[in-house]
Amino acid sequence: KTCTLGRLSGKTCDELLNTTGSHRILEQLEDSQLFTSTDDGGSFYRYHEILQTHLELALVEDFGIDEARALYHRSGQVLEAAGDLRAAARAYAKAGDWAALSKLVGEGGNGIDASHMDDDHLLPASTWHQDPWLALANARRLVREGALDSAANAYNHAQSLYEEPNFHQLCRNE
Repeated sequence: KTCTLGRLSGKTCDELLNTTGSHRILEQLEDSQLFTSTDDGGSFYRYHEILQTHLELALVEDFGIDEARALYHRSGQVLEAAGDLRAAARAYAKAGDWAALSKLVGEGGNGIDASHMDDDHLLPASTWHQDPWLALANARRLVREGALDSAANAYNHAQSLYEEPNFHQLCRNE
Protein backbone atom coordinates (compact mmCIF):
# COMPACT_ATOMS: atom_id res chain seq x y z
CA LYS A 1 0.00 0.00 0.00
CA THR A 2 2.87 2.42 0.67
CA CYS A 3 3.87 2.42 -3.00
CA THR A 4 1.02 4.88 -3.49
CA LEU A 5 3.04 7.50 -1.61
CA GLY A 6 5.93 7.50 -4.08
CA ARG A 7 8.16 9.36 -1.64
CA LEU A 8 8.18 7.57 1.70
CA SER A 9 8.74 8.74 5.25
CA GLY A 10 7.99 6.96 8.48
CA LYS A 11 5.37 9.56 9.32
CA THR A 12 3.49 9.35 6.00
CA CYS A 13 3.62 5.55 5.97
CA ASP A 14 2.31 5.44 9.54
CA GLU A 15 -0.48 7.87 8.66
CA LEU A 16 -1.49 5.95 5.53
CA LEU A 17 -1.42 2.55 7.23
CA ASN A 18 -2.77 3.77 10.58
CA THR A 19 0.16 2.19 12.41
CA THR A 20 3.50 3.05 13.99
CA GLY A 21 7.08 1.95 13.41
CA SER A 22 7.28 2.49 9.66
CA HIS A 23 10.48 4.54 9.87
CA ARG A 24 12.29 1.59 11.46
CA ILE A 25 11.07 -0.71 8.69
CA LEU A 26 12.22 1.72 6.00
CA GLU A 27 15.65 1.93 7.66
CA GLN A 28 15.88 -1.86 7.72
CA LEU A 29 14.92 -2.14 4.05
CA GLU A 30 17.53 0.44 3.10
CA ASP A 31 20.24 -1.09 5.33
CA SER A 32 19.55 -4.50 3.77
CA GLN A 33 19.64 -2.96 0.28
CA LEU A 34 16.19 -4.36 -0.48
CA PHE A 35 15.28 -2.06 -3.36
CA THR A 36 14.78 0.87 -0.99
CA SER A 37 17.08 3.87 -0.81
CA THR A 38 17.48 7.29 0.72
CA ASP A 39 19.47 10.22 -0.57
CA ASP A 40 19.02 12.52 2.41
CA GLY A 41 20.33 10.48 5.32
CA GLY A 42 17.09 8.72 6.17
CA SER A 43 14.35 11.35 6.24
CA PHE A 44 12.76 10.18 2.99
CA TYR A 45 12.98 6.93 1.06
CA ARG A 46 12.05 5.63 -2.37
CA TYR A 47 11.50 2.16 -3.67
CA HIS A 48 13.68 1.18 -6.60
CA GLU A 49 11.82 1.73 -9.87
CA ILE A 50 11.50 -2.01 -10.50
CA LEU A 51 10.01 -2.65 -7.05
CA GLN A 52 7.78 0.44 -7.32
CA THR A 53 6.35 -0.77 -10.63
CA HIS A 54 5.82 -4.29 -9.28
CA LEU A 55 4.07 -3.01 -6.14
CA GLU A 56 1.78 -0.72 -8.15
CA LEU A 57 0.75 -3.60 -10.41
CA ALA A 58 0.30 -5.94 -7.43
CA LEU A 59 -1.84 -3.31 -5.70
CA VAL A 60 -4.35 -3.35 -8.57
CA GLU A 61 -4.25 -7.15 -8.83
CA ASP A 62 -4.76 -7.67 -5.08
CA PHE A 63 -7.26 -4.91 -4.32
CA GLY A 64 -8.82 -3.93 -7.65
CA ILE A 65 -8.73 -0.63 -9.50
CA ASP A 66 -11.29 1.13 -7.30
CA GLU A 67 -9.45 0.35 -4.06
CA ALA A 68 -6.11 1.24 -5.65
CA ARG A 69 -7.51 4.63 -6.68
CA ALA A 70 -8.89 5.13 -3.17
CA LEU A 71 -5.42 4.40 -1.74
CA TYR A 72 -3.79 6.86 -4.13
CA HIS A 73 -6.37 9.47 -3.14
CA ARG A 74 -5.73 8.85 0.57
CA SER A 75 -1.98 9.07 -0.10
CA GLY A 76 -2.55 12.41 -1.81
CA GLN A 77 -4.31 13.67 1.30
CA VAL A 78 -1.55 12.38 3.59
CA LEU A 79 1.19 13.89 1.44
CA GLU A 80 -0.62 17.20 1.08
CA ALA A 81 -1.07 17.43 4.86
CA ALA A 82 2.65 16.67 5.26
CA GLY A 83 3.50 19.51 2.86
CA ASP A 84 4.89 17.26 0.12
CA LEU A 85 2.82 18.84 -2.63
CA ARG A 86 4.67 17.40 -5.63
CA ALA A 87 4.23 13.85 -4.32
CA ALA A 88 0.59 14.65 -3.47
CA ALA A 89 0.05 15.81 -7.06
CA ARG A 90 1.43 12.51 -8.35
CA ALA A 91 -0.85 10.55 -6.01
CA TYR A 92 -3.93 12.53 -7.03
CA ALA A 93 -3.07 12.00 -10.70
CA LYS A 94 -2.71 8.25 -10.11
CA ALA A 95 -6.09 8.32 -8.34
CA GLY A 96 -7.62 10.10 -11.31
CA ASP A 97 -8.80 12.84 -8.94
CA TRP A 98 -8.48 15.77 -11.31
CA ALA A 99 -10.44 18.14 -9.05
CA ALA A 100 -8.03 17.61 -6.13
CA LEU A 101 -5.06 17.92 -8.48
CA SER A 102 -6.38 21.13 -10.00
CA LYS A 103 -6.98 22.59 -6.53
CA LEU A 104 -3.44 21.66 -5.52
CA VAL A 105 -1.96 23.24 -8.63
CA GLY A 106 -4.19 26.32 -8.49
CA GLU A 107 -4.55 27.09 -4.77
CA GLY A 108 -5.37 30.73 -5.49
CA GLY A 109 -2.01 31.33 -7.11
CA ASN A 110 -0.09 29.71 -4.26
CA GLY A 111 -0.14 26.20 -5.71
CA ILE A 112 2.77 24.08 -6.78
CA ASP A 113 4.81 24.61 -9.91
CA ALA A 114 3.31 21.86 -12.00
CA SER A 115 5.50 22.39 -15.04
CA HIS A 116 7.37 19.14 -14.31
CA MET A 117 4.38 17.29 -12.92
CA ASP A 118 3.49 15.26 -15.97
CA ASP A 119 6.95 14.02 -16.83
CA ASP A 120 5.60 10.53 -16.11
CA HIS A 121 2.63 11.17 -18.44
CA LEU A 122 0.05 10.59 -15.72
CA LEU A 123 -2.48 13.12 -16.95
CA PRO A 124 -4.82 12.42 -19.83
CA ALA A 125 -4.81 15.11 -22.51
CA SER A 126 -8.43 15.95 -21.70
CA THR A 127 -7.36 17.37 -18.33
CA TRP A 128 -5.13 19.93 -20.06
CA HIS A 129 -8.02 21.00 -22.28
CA GLN A 130 -10.64 21.49 -19.57
CA ASP A 131 -8.88 22.78 -16.46
CA PRO A 132 -7.22 26.23 -16.44
CA TRP A 133 -4.51 25.42 -13.88
CA LEU A 134 -3.53 22.21 -15.62
CA ALA A 135 -3.56 24.04 -18.96
CA LEU A 136 -1.17 26.57 -17.42
CA ALA A 137 1.06 23.73 -16.21
CA ASN A 138 1.04 22.31 -19.73
CA ALA A 139 2.09 25.69 -21.16
CA ARG A 140 4.97 25.83 -18.68
CA ARG A 141 6.03 22.32 -19.68
CA LEU A 142 6.06 23.34 -23.32
CA VAL A 143 8.25 26.36 -22.51
CA ARG A 144 10.66 24.07 -20.65
CA GLU A 145 10.81 21.80 -23.71
CA GLY A 146 11.51 24.78 -26.00
CA ALA A 147 8.23 24.49 -27.92
CA LEU A 148 7.54 28.23 -27.70
CA ASP A 149 4.88 28.52 -30.40
CA SER A 150 2.93 25.66 -28.84
CA ALA A 151 3.45 27.20 -25.41
CA ALA A 152 2.01 30.53 -26.56
CA ASN A 153 -1.07 28.72 -27.87
CA ALA A 154 -1.33 26.79 -24.60
CA TYR A 155 -1.18 30.02 -22.56
CA ASN A 156 -3.96 31.48 -24.71
CA HIS A 157 -6.02 28.34 -24.22
CA ALA A 158 -5.48 28.47 -20.44
CA GLN A 159 -6.73 32.07 -20.39
CA SER A 160 -9.86 31.06 -22.27
CA LEU A 161 -10.75 28.56 -19.52
CA TYR A 162 -10.79 30.96 -16.57
CA GLU A 163 -12.30 34.44 -16.49
CA GLU A 164 -10.20 35.85 -13.68
CA PRO A 165 -8.05 38.97 -14.29
CA ASN A 166 -5.11 37.87 -12.12
CA PHE A 167 -4.97 34.50 -13.91
CA HIS A 168 -5.04 36.25 -17.28
CA GLN A 169 -2.23 38.57 -16.17
CA LEU A 170 -0.18 35.58 -14.97
CA CYS A 171 -0.57 33.90 -18.36
CA ARG A 172 0.30 37.10 -20.23
CA ASN A 173 3.39 37.70 -18.05
CA GLU A 174 4.71 34.22 -18.64
